[in-house]
Amino acid sequence: MCVAIVVPEGKKAPSAEILRDCAAANQDGGGVAWVDDGQVHWNKGYQDKEDIDKLIKFIHTLPTPMVIHFRIATVGGKGQGLTHPFPLTQDNTLKLQGKTKAGVMIHNGHWGGW
Repeated sequence: MCVAIVVPEGKKAPSAEILRDCAAANQDGGGVAWVDDGQVHWNKGYQDKEDIDKLIKFIHTLPTPMVIHFRIATVGGKGQGLTHPFPLTQDNTLKLQGKTKAGVMIHNGHWGGW
């Protein structure tokens, strides 16, 4: 199962050690979303060990609230664009980063029919 972590406003993200353990158990990529200046920003597509280390450092610079996701591929294969989060927009893009007022989604399972 994927790991989905919610960090409420005012709380600290999990330690680098915990995040590395999550990534090691869920090796098909990671991403993060956070709220800043009235918009939800996302950044994803981190897959190899070097990338995950960059993601962990990046996470510890971000404001809260945030969501963090580490993926195990079940449906749809593997690839940077299939890491989470996904923006909740009409054109539901697979872009690796962006911002939206609509929000983002992380999940543990299969999502179709959008």
